[in-house]
Amino acid sequence: MKRILVFVAVTLAALVACGGKKLDSYDDLLAKMQTFTRDMCKCTDETCADKVYDGMGAWASSQIETIQKAKPTPQQQQAMRELEDELKACRAKASGS
Repeated sequence: MKRILVFVAVTLAALVACGGKKLDSYDDLLAKMQTFTRDMCKCTDETCADKVYDGMGAWASSQIETIQKAKPTPQQQQAMRELEDELKACRAKASGS
């Protein structure tokens, strides 16, 4: 459970970090997560997967305050969980796990 919470925190932090642009809504956060998930699913090796994951983490770190204040709807929470699951599956596949 702790690993999942850390992953979610890093994911959310990463979603907010890229480019330094602050998010205006949770939908913006979901859109950024979709971008990271799409990029991760294009990876065919661990180096690529690590690069996407590290970029996501850096992006999220820059937006942590916005992420912490976010108040997603249940539907948005479900959409985020689905994106996180897909991202994790794609990372595992690219890493050969």
